[in-house]
Formats: sequence, structure tokens, C-alpha cells
Amino acid sequence: MVEIDSLAVLQADAGDNLLAILNEKKLLSKSACRNGNCRICRCRLLLGDIDYQNKTPIALSEQDIQEGWILPCISIIVSDIKITDLNN
Repeated sequence: MVEIDSLAVLQADAGDNLLAILNEKKLLSKSACRNGNCRICRCRLLLGDIDYQNKTPIALSEQDIQEGWILPCISIIVSDIKITDLNN
């Protein structure tokens, strides 16, 4: 499950790519590189876990990561998650 800003709840399973889920529902208006290099798709993870599966979120600084920013393009859903700041 993916909850977005307490406004929408999407069905998702562990192993699903977050960007694919968001694009399927037309909830993310911006994405470009699809490999973690540009940060255009970034959003903030409030709750739950994602995995980058051996990919590196090059576009995120250490401070971004500490503040909860993630890159949906390389994010694999591990558990139910709650995100915010889409299209930011």
C-alpha cells in the first residue's frame, strides 16, 4: 500500500517500483532519468521502507537522505509506505 499525503491510498505490493505505481495512477507529473541521477521525481518518505536494490541515489545529498527524500524511479517498495511532497 502507498499512502500519499493522507489523500490517496494506492494498492501496491512489495517488490513494486514506486515510480511505476505513481505513473500508473498519473500522480507524478515529473520524471526524467529513471535511474537516480536527476532528482526530478523525488518525494519524501514519511513511513515504511523502500530499497534501491544495488542502485545509488546519486542525485540525493546526505542531508536529503537524512530529511527523508527518496527517488521513486529507483525505489522498490518493501513495506506499506506513506509519502509526501510529490511533484515538489
